[in-house]
Amino acid sequence: MRKMRIAIAAAAAALVLAFGTVATGCNGSGSGSGSGSGSGSGDKQYVVPGSPDTDASGSADTTPNAAPQRFADTDEMPEYLLGYYALEAGDAAPDFTVELVDAGGLTGETLSLADLAGQVVLLDFWAPWCPYCVTDMPSWQAIAEEYGDKVLILAIDVGGDTFGEMKEFIAKKGYDFTWAIINEDMAQAYPFSGVPYDVIIGKDGTITFTAEGSYGRYAYQVMKAQLDEALAK
Repeated sequence: MRKMRIAIAAAAAALVLAFGTVATGCNGSGSGSGSGSGSGSGDKQYVVPGSPDTDASGSADTTPNAAPQRFADTDEMPEYLLGYYALEAGDAAPDFTVELVDAGGLTGETLSLADLAGQVVLLDFWAPWCPYCVTDMPSWQAIAEEYGDKVLILAIDVGGDTFGEMKEFIAKKGYDFTWAIINEDMAQAYPFSGVPYDVIIGKDGTITFTAEGSYGRYAYQVMKAQLDEALAK
């Protein structure tokens, strides 16, 4: 049985390597990537957050799925873009505070990363209009049922003007997640070029895995392998 578990874990980890560059999502290119202890993403890339974006004048651009600008080095970047970079495994997770939501709307409560010290967290950035995001959620529900209090799943809506759709979605699906809406500070701290965008944060506040795009039918296996690794640390 132990050998079987090891084989399953190894196969799931291999999926990260095999499918990390072909994950699909709601962005300009239709592809995503994964970064964890099993697959490094190479040199850090500096990016403009996918939502909200910022133009040269500093004005917000709320166009959905606006393709980000990417730079290999900060010397190439305009001054107004400095500070935005793609998070990687091994980075300290930036602190955040978000407003919580349920089927009735805003709950009046907030949640911060500091509140979750010592717990493994899965951040799932999603939007109701993103079919890949919605397709992944049954896998996250299976994880929620399997891990219970060991893992907190925080589903963060980045849809902007889709708040009504989010409430309807929560009420209809009944998933066991903690729900929140993104704000500007979190969008800047956790930049992405498309959704779904998933980040696993370990017990010590270090990022252990990031993935932009959906792994489709392999989503459960990939995320389970990464969560097991984070829980073991």
